[in-house]
Amino acid sequence: MFLSVGRNGRLSRRYRGRDLVRWIAEMGIEETPVERRDPSRPLPTITGAHGGYTIDFRRFAADGVTLLGRVKAARDGVIEIAPDLTESVTKGDAYYATFLDMVDAQVAQRGLDLPEEPAARAAPPDPACMTNPLQRLDLRTEGIGAVIWATGYGLDFGWIDLPAFDARGEPLHRHGISELPGLYFLGLQWLSRLKSSFLSGVGDDAAYLADHIAARRRF
Repeated sequence: MFLSVGRNGRLSRRYRGRDLVRWIAEMGIEETPVERRDPSRPLPTITGAHGGYTIDFRRFAADGVTLLGRVKAARDGVIEIAPDLTESVTKGDAYYATFLDMVDAQVAQRGLDLPEEPAARAAPPDPACMTNPLQRLDLRTEGIGAVIWATGYGLDFGWIDLPAFDARGEPLHRHGISELPGLYFLGLQWLSRLKSSFLSGVGDDAAYLADHIAARRRF
């Protein structure tokens, strides 16, 4: 099995006895306003599968997965791979370590009686697929019969025939309020803050828009 790894921001699913989502809420990270969003930061690499566990690419390799860098092109059964695997994994590790540091600081500041977890910072050595990464993969030679393109998705607003979008097709709005009277957006990532696309946060945005709409109707 081969796994292409691109830019990532992996996080610990649980740390010091608490789930990631609880830490994000308790530290106020979920309230980060869109104006303070760092555009260079990738979305967190997490999973809820099997009850949730921390993703560690080096451990995937230890379990027999061959890690690859970012896919550059694919043609005639051959995949061209960027030489950025080590950089991507290392930056993901730094993102992960920064979050653990933030939690440790929160625990110390609030005097929380939570056990330390040094094992969370332990990491296997770099596997051979990182020290000598592949830059070309021939599907037939490797006996690969299926490729799963897990590249994420984008939103399609093509059904809205209004001048309410930028050149990339992204909606133009401020906290869900578009420049066109009567047109609103809700449930988008970073609509107003980090938690805007969470069940715990979309309600706040809905209330804000409802108040705005009610205020317009009074005039």
